[in-house]
Amino acid sequence: MFTRVSFLTVLLPLLLALSCCDREPYYIGFSGQISGNRGELGVEARDGAILAVEKINAAGGVNGRLLELIIRDDQGDPEKARQVNRELIGMGVLAVIGQITSGQTAAVLDMMNQAETVLISPASTSSRFSGSDDFFFRVVVDSADYGRIIGRYLSRDYDFRKITHIYDLNNETFARTNWDALYNAYTAEKPLTVEEVPYDSKTGELIRVSRQLILSDADAVFITAPAIDVAVMAQTFRMVDCCIPIFSSSWAQTSELLVKGGKAVEGIIMPAGFHPDYPSEEFRLFVRDFEERFNRKTGLMSHHAYECVMVLARGLESEPETSNELRLSLKEIRDFQGVTGQIHFDACGDVRRDIFIAEVVNNEFSIIKIISPETE
Repeated sequence: MFTRVSFLTVLLPLLLALSCCDREPYYIGFSGQISGNRGELGVEARDGAILAVEKINAAGGVNGRLLELIIRDDQGDPEKARQVNRELIGMGVLAVIGQITSGQTAAVLDMMNQAETVLISPASTSSRFSGSDDFFFRVVVDSADYGRIIGRYLSRDYDFRKITHIYDLNNETFARTNWDALYNAYTAEKPLTVEEVPYDSKTGELIRVSRQLILSDADAVFITAPAIDVAVMAQTFRMVDCCIPIFSSSWAQTSELLVKGGKAVEGIIMPAGFHPDYPSEEFRLFVRDFEERFNRKTGLMSHHAYECVMVLARGLESEPETSNELRLSLKEIRDFQGVTGQIHFDACGDVRRDIFIAEVVNNEFSIIKIISPETE
């Protein structure tokens, strides 16, 4: 009897594994910029998605079916994003995890809706995508929420009369909604003059922008740009003015800001979607697994992309055979335990969750305030 039980104990997992292999996997796409000097967020997101897929597959998959992640690089280019997403749709994926900026999402969203293929983003926060009953989902809050929160924070803790707003035209979809909400929140309490400085991150305009800022008489600077650009601009500003307060959007919350910016980025404050020391068991295990798998620290996009895969896995539990069936299953999800707290979805796939205010202190992102959906 003992021998039989032992034999079955060994054989059963093998039989289950074989049965998983006999069933076609669920195909999931990943589309985001993972090359070039602004690809850090995409690499983070890709690796977070890989970790989640590996974890799910190690546990037997979903309904006995493994997940297969098909990765494509959209190179941060709108036409390339449409090309690779079209390719993923042609391969029969049930969903695509992407894009890494709101600008890239805006380039592909109509195509994804027409193809009736779910697009779930770890990063695209623009209000342009809110309130629509379509195929778009995300695990991050609306950029207007980020803007409103940092605007209130600034109005209550500072008395700025003029702010220079520098923003990347390649992600204007995000920049405008984020800044407009910040401005409205601030001016509800105090008057504010704004100097707008748009630039194109793809054409090497950082020198022009930096010179323009040096000539400015603003009390503070707010930068909506990739981390590498924020780091370069901060270094330039600090050579001329060591004291002018610098703020940025959540877009810059990556290790690249710390590595490339050095002492120049000390004191930068931003609304943040990532808490590097979040006090939960889910977060502790995620950090442990990610660092063991990739031998580097987690970041903003790694945990959001991980959550995207986990949310998709929940939707797949109803065994959808088409992406439209998956969309309907995802719309039934209201509360989901994310890596850094509860994610609350509404009927349109929009999100409410904790937002953080972070400051760069001693080359780390230090959380100085937590704003929950219940108290905001």
